[in-house]
Amino acid sequence: MSAQEAVRKFLARHRRIGFVIFFVLIVCAASIIQQEPSIEAIVSYLVLCAIVSFASLILNTRNFRGLLDILSTDCNAQKMLEVASLLMEKRKGRREAPIYEVLYAMCSAQLGYDDIALQWVDKVESTPKLSMSNRLSACNVRAVVARHRHDRDEQANVRGRVVALCSGGRVSAPARRTADLIVAWIDFDIALGDGEWQRCNELLGAMSALSLTQQQKVSMEHCRAQLAEARGDIAAAREGYTFVAENGGDCYMARQSSEWLAAQEKEPEAATNTTL
Repeated sequence: MSAQEAVRKFLARHRRIGFVIFFVLIVCAASIIQQEPSIEAIVSYLVLCAIVSFASLILNTRNFRGLLDILSTDCNAQKMLEVASLLMEKRKGRREAPIYEVLYAMCSAQLGYDDIALQWVDKVESTPKLSMSNRLSACNVRAVVARHRHDRDEQANVRGRVVALCSGGRVSAPARRTADLIVAWIDFDIALGDGEWQRCNELLGAMSALSLTQQQKVSMEHCRAQLAEARGDIAAAREGYTFVAENGGDCYMARQSSEWLAAQEKEPEAATNTTL
């Protein structure tokens, strides 16, 4: 489906969930009002409100994750960018806006539009009382841009911010997994630059355990191909880059892989022409 169709389905589900929740609460409130009011009835209604709110959170989260499959499963960053843009136009609430803005920034980074990604991240991070998930997503965007630019100082800065975010207070399991994966990616880049092959292999194992989505797994294979290339194992590098080029959609890492493969094909041709 197109980006417009995906947004329409997402918002339609969101409205249905809201309507059902509202209907349940109204019916339950009406039944309590018709009966003789009591402390037990009020407490029961408050418990029901808590349960319904929790159910609403789960359903809306599943709805949003289904939308994110455009990027996380299909690796279609351009379509997801269009989706985020449409949602920013339609959903401008104080709580929702940062979610779509940081998503726009992530898609921009995945497409290689690094300057645009950083502009949106700056805007998101200026939002008061930003949630933990949005803060981690913003750090992830900065880490992706730093990787593109081979900026080790910025990578170290982002790593410190991620560790600091998760060092105090209670952190949810998904947030902890995201933070650990960002740190593993950064540590891998640093170890690769330092030629620490054993450390790189250890971090690849950590990435494999932490990667859940298709996009994360493709990113891990991209790291594996980079390690093979750095070690001079061209056959393994070619296999890895081929996988990324075929499964990375329109993401920057897929384009990089395709360019590397094309360059490898030209080298034998150049050698042959020189010999002739």
